[in-house]
Amino acid sequence: MFVNKNIARILFFYLPLANSPITSYNTIEMKTWHKILIILILLFLLAYLLVLYINTSLIPVKLKDILINNISEKLQKETSIDSLKFSIAKGFVLTGLKIYEGPKEDNKLFLKSDEISFALLVLPSLKKLQLIIPRISIDAPSINIIRAHDGVWNFSSIFAAKAEDEKPSRINISIKSLSFDGAEVVFKDYYQDREFHKRIKGLRGSAGLSLPSSFSVNCIGKIDESSIKVIAKYSIPKKDLSAEVETKNLEFSDYWNNYI
Repeated sequence: MFVNKNIARILFFYLPLANSPITSYNTIEMKTWHKILIILILLFLLAYLLVLYINTSLIPVKLKDILINNISEKLQKETSIDSLKFSIAKGFVLTGLKIYEGPKEDNKLFLKSDEISFALLVLPSLKKLQLIIPRISIDAPSINIIRAHDGVWNFSSIFAAKAEDEKPSRINISIKSLSFDGAEVVFKDYYQDREFHKRIKGLRGSAGLSLPSSFSVNCIGKIDESSIKVIAKYSIPKKDLSAEVETKNLEFSDYWNNYI
């Protein structure tokens, strides 16, 4: 049988090499990488399906309603949320949060925020479902702080004592750290027939929560186009608000006329 000389040379060179230890090792190594690649693809698909399930079934049906009900219960104010989704990069992402001052129909807002992202740990127990939030980041929140003619603050109901016959919640939410950026505070004081309004813009900082005893805020921003730094603490049992304010080039005449 006639065999081309070039083909014969190639077969003579490569056939022994195919059965050599080096070739066998390379084949095993390629098979190992193929297995690793298949495992990674399967893990990616599982993660994608899990996120898809969370964003289409678990969050819209359960977690969103749980969050709305718990915020409303804790703050004693009606609450609405536009959407709640899960992101691998940010964790849970909440958009369009609105907390109302009174009935929702009046559309008077106590607090609103464009976006809030947070991590969430769920610790089930026989007595209560523990929801622990290690970190929460709030983007562009706006809050209205109002003191009425009788001296009562509009956030006082948040810390009001529970009635003795009120059933305790089966869900407990604990927030460890909170940060905010681009925040705005609208302050209105009607106490003792005064009418004092101020707007603090571009606030950036953090809040400390030591519930049920106190909460504190440390932030910087602008008021009347002057820079301002605020360190404030509210004692819940005493219902006492204390604050330290540092500012530059701020005109004090307006404050002097109202509070001195």
